[in-house]
Amino acid sequence: MFSAVLCCFSLSGENEMFAQQEFQIENSADVLLDKLVVIDDSIVERQSGNVIVERDYNSFAEKSPSLGLSSDFKEKKAERTVEIASKSSAVRIDCNAQDAEVYLNGEYQGKAPLYISNLAPGVYRLNVRKEGYVGYKGLLRSDFGKEYSYYVNLLKATGYLNFVLPEKSYFLVDGQHVYETDVSGLYEIPVGKHRIEFFRYGYKPNVVDLNVRSARVYEIELGWIEQDFKITSFTVSKNCINPLYKGKFSNCVIGVSSLAPGKVYVSIVDMNNNVVYKRDLQLSDWLCTLNWDGTDSDGFAMVPGRYEVQLSANGFEKSCFVDIVSKPIYHPFDITVAGTGVGSIPCAFCIPSGDVSLGFALSPTISSVQGFYDLPVEINVACSFFKNIEACFRGIIYPALDDGSFCASIGVKGLFSVPFDYGDKSFNYGFALSYGGMGGGIYEPYGAAKNLGLGTALMVGFDGPNCFAGATSQFVFGSGSSNLVGDNTWKNSVVLCVYPSLFTSLDFWFSKHSCFGVYDWDEDKVRLCEDWNRAFEWGVAFSALIPDISSVFRMSYDILMYNENVYHEIKLGLNLII
Repeated sequence: MFSAVLCCFSLSGENEMFAQQEFQIENSADVLLDKLVVIDDSIVERQSGNVIVERDYNSFAEKSPSLGLSSDFKEKKAERTVEIASKSSAVRIDCNAQDAEVYLNGEYQGKAPLYISNLAPGVYRLNVRKEGYVGYKGLLRSDFGKEYSYYVNLLKATGYLNFVLPEKSYFLVDGQHVYETDVSGLYEIPVGKHRIEFFRYGYKPNVVDLNVRSARVYEIELGWIEQDFKITSFTVSKNCINPLYKGKFSNCVIGVSSLAPGKVYVSIVDMNNNVVYKRDLQLSDWLCTLNWDGTDSDGFAMVPGRYEVQLSANGFEKSCFVDIVSKPIYHPFDITVAGTGVGSIPCAFCIPSGDVSLGFALSPTISSVQGFYDLPVEINVACSFFKNIEACFRGIIYPALDDGSFCASIGVKGLFSVPFDYGDKSFNYGFALSYGGMGGGIYEPYGAAKNLGLGTALMVGFDGPNCFAGATSQFVFGSGSSNLVGDNTWKNSVVLCVYPSLFTSLDFWFSKHSCFGVYDWDEDKVRLCEDWNRAFEWGVAFSALIPDISSVFRMSYDILMYNENVYHEIKLGLNLII
């Protein structure tokens, strides 16, 4: 693995050093073909139009005074001088390489950092060495009444390259992407054989094979050949949009990748083959994008239906489909132990592919037996990087429980959809796996499926423009203990979400918890039982989508009822969609 990357290349005529070098090559007695040629202390090689000049590091450093190194002993200026007693003298020598060996006039003095006192006045040859580094040699001074401090910077004994990287270019070293910028400098590469592949927008790739030697500098001038225009990929960020949303929520990003500049034509066609939107896109970089918000060329929202996005350029033709719908795409949601849902119930919907939700919630909870029970603080994150696959994480702190308790859970959900009415309605079904754990129990007398244990879930739902109705069945192993010790719960739920508007939702839910074994935390064991009506849970919530800040605000009221105890939870949460 590279601690830094190296290479040196520029366009012909852009660098005076290369112009001078080519003059030397052209007037040399040697003929430069695809062979190695020695010119002074340099080795010059040509590989398929690319010129590589290999120099000794010290020879290169002579021409770069900023490096502070040379092939001859030259006096080094002290970084700091301090007045001391008139009959005393001292030098301090520090080095970036810990324990580097220090020599004066060829005699070993010790390891850096080093302090030498009462050194006779005069000029000394200084050598600093350490295995794996290029040695330093220079001159230092000692005088009565002075304490000089010297700092030596040793470079690692690797190969080096000095480069100028053109705009819109990058390169791979041994297949690894390592650099993409417009800066210049000296960079390291390990000793040995390496393949460096250079890529520049609008030009064909260049490949240079190097056998890197220690303390050598490799300067590379690349011979670029223009690349023919070619499309490499065509993508859309969303397969379903609602043009009544604004900003991020409604934008579908059309992406086109190419190897060279050119013009492409983007057309959007309805199911009757009418072109409703058309745009010319001039490509000038590796990836160019076009934002489409579901409107036609005149800016009017398109009617619900399926539309074909067509791309054409120089014989390249490709298309994909995007559905325009009137139903909510961003369901106002809770993050449950097994992904997006309502209350504590995972449901048969997902956040759109490519989006990430970051959330925070407070849930003051009251018990009919204890009075104030706790004030859980929750952070959560959910993402859908793949179509219809969603993953989530939740962390909840229960500060009022004994010594405070932290509950963490992870979950993954897979969703399948059968659309009809051009995607404006759909029947959804899916599954989920989850695990939640903590060091104690919550919601006595236990037996309800609330955040803990290894869970599986099956879910179905109808998703329409005005409502969502669904059912979920969960079986949780270790619902009270977080461990697979026999305290299991079967939770069956129904959910109804009503949409008064595109941006608001009223949610209702009901769950029945059936218990098969209860973990007794006082006795640290499972009490065997079969209670089909262990607990009931119901709740109501109001949610609002806030497009201007790409977020969902949610407040809910949830009741968890045992025969012995009833818990009332009020939850306030905010989820930011990025």
